[in-house]
Amino acid sequence: MLNVQPAHSSISGKSAARGALVHPSVAIIVLHFNTPELTDDLANYLREHLSYRQRSVYIVDNGSAIPCRSATHRLPQNLGFTRGMYEAFKIARADRVWDAYWFLNSDVGFEYGNNVLEELVAVLFSKERHGQIAPQHNSPHRFMERAYAEAQAVPYLEPTATLIKASTIERVGFWDLELTHGWGVDYDYGYRVRAHGLRNILTNRARITHKEHRSIADFDAFVTAAQAEMHTVLSRKYGNNWGRIASLDGPITPLILTCDREPSTFPEFAESFQSIRDAFAPPVVVIDTSASSRLSAP
Repeated sequence: MLNVQPAHSSISGKSAARGALVHPSVAIIVLHFNTPELTDDLANYLREHLSYRQRSVYIVDNGSAIPCRSATHRLPQNLGFTRGMYEAFKIARADRVWDAYWFLNSDVGFEYGNNVLEELVAVLFSKERHGQIAPQHNSPHRFMERAYAEAQAVPYLEPTATLIKASTIERVGFWDLELTHGWGVDYDYGYRVRAHGLRNILTNRARITHKEHRSIADFDAFVTAAQAEMHTVLSRKYGNNWGRIASLDGPITPLILTCDREPSTFPEFAESFQSIRDAFAPPVVVIDTSASSRLSAP
């Protein structure tokens, strides 16, 4: 775990009494490596079209041979994905105090609306236990493609567009810098977040696209190296059966019984169930229809 200097969130107005933030400030961090057109287009979008005012955009060039025009900072050499993101994080943190950091790959697209960050912030800061959040997007991890709730608790998040509270990084630390290629960061950080009593949240209120692997020249060689590194690092930390960290501890599927005799009572239950739904798998609902010959519309 890294020793990360603390950052303190500002609280004002009526929300101070409730412990909630008013318009949390967000540092948007994009790591660029040899994808100038993608990065410049993304930077322009984030600055001109993204709907969220309390944010600044940091475009950090990771020692690219092909720089981009939009870069705000440049690293002297390519440090790999994880260490490059860490240096970019330190740049943003040194600039000012932020309430959250949004780590974006340069190859993401916002075809589903301009309010992605607004929705992520609203859900992430709605509960203290929410540690990090991601929008739905295409992914090798199929569960990332569709959330069933606005705050679905998941075992981990692919680090493509994760919004992480500053308080989470203070508590948990940053990604493991030994996972230089980025593979395994999702499993490891998701587990560490959960181990600290926090939740990894996937939300159905926001969606992006991931254009995947545009900055990698030899993808087959990258996969071989990334897999080997991931297995070595995670085996050292968690043992050869490290795959267990990629599952939620004790997943619970609620079995809900209701009756067609008094359908008016079920909406009240459903409304109250929403407050705890993110802690469970999708429920199975069984309806007793013995009181009628056919299922009523309610």
